[in-house]
Amino acid sequence: MPGRRHSILPWKCRLWETITTEASDLVGASLMCCRNRCWVMSFTFVLRIALIAGLFLLPVLAKAAGTLVPAGAERVAQHQEPSGSYALPIGPWDGGSMLTRHSEGQVIQTAWRWSGTGKSTLDLFVPLREKLQAEGWSLIYECEGRGCGGFDFRYSTRVLPEPDMHVDLADFRYLAARRGRGEETSVLSLLVSRSEGAQAGFAQTIEVQPATEPPSLPIPAIPLPVAAGEIGAALEAAARVVLPGLSFASGGAALSDYDRAPLQALAAWLQAHPDREVTLVGHSDATGNPESNLTLSHRRAESLRLLMIREFGVAESRLKARGEGDQTPLASNDTAEGRAENRRVEAIVTPTR
Repeated sequence: MPGRRHSILPWKCRLWETITTEASDLVGASLMCCRNRCWVMSFTFVLRIALIAGLFLLPVLAKAAGTLVPAGAERVAQHQEPSGSYALPIGPWDGGSMLTRHSEGQVIQTAWRWSGTGKSTLDLFVPLREKLQAEGWSLIYECEGRGCGGFDFRYSTRVLPEPDMHVDLADFRYLAARRGRGEETSVLSLLVSRSEGAQAGFAQTIEVQPATEPPSLPIPAIPLPVAAGEIGAALEAAARVVLPGLSFASGGAALSDYDRAPLQALAAWLQAHPDREVTLVGHSDATGNPESNLTLSHRRAESLRLLMIREFGVAESRLKARGEGDQTPLASNDTAEGRAENRRVEAIVTPTR
């Protein structure tokens, strides 16, 4: 019985098919047009294209499920955010704070469970760490139990609830890793623990992959430094500004020199806007490796935060600090002048209510 079917395909292609059933066999021809070119194809050829396309899409579908699949474990929970953010712990809980790396993209949080293994957390953890390293992940930070910060570390990071993920506060292991560079960077955390008596083992992964689709809102351009008198206007207009007049020595976290006027302007703006707080975001040049630059940029932001509190009377609760490393340069890192320009701190406005 003859029939016609019209389909819209990816890559701006259209497919017209004429299909006839003869003796339980499908016979027919198809016309496929992509942009301004057309081809007449047999039904068998179209089927082959469909199979090849399916094989091509398999890695994309697999990527959405996350990277790490622990051997012998059952996946008990998974939560995905097509466009989200995650504060990746890259240091221990220490004196009321924890060093984190802010990452945005597709966030995949997965919980795994082993039943009746009798294995220690180290036995469960090591094969997963080796698997990640074999797949090209670079370790940023690793810790265990009290060395991570125990209770405070556990309750300051994102963990799926019981019974999907169980964490023994005295017996857990953690690592943070990254893969890729620039806009193609992925980050991952791994948390492993077990129940009392080793009746069950638990693992959680949180992976942030580069966003597969562009964000719905335009991304603002990287801000340029402004004059001290324009700090308030820039914060009102763009909610972020590069603070001018700050100098950091290459490889150093302490301010080697600074202009008081921009910092006084920032303090005055905060005083005039009690419903706002500001995050100081440190940036580095590309000297050194990405992990060291990330830590250094956070230390620079924290150095400025402490200066604002000590010298300009800003309340601690009004200022936060984080680092972005060398990911968003303002100038070329090939010259001394460019590297100096890239060693900077931005102020980004955050509403408090």
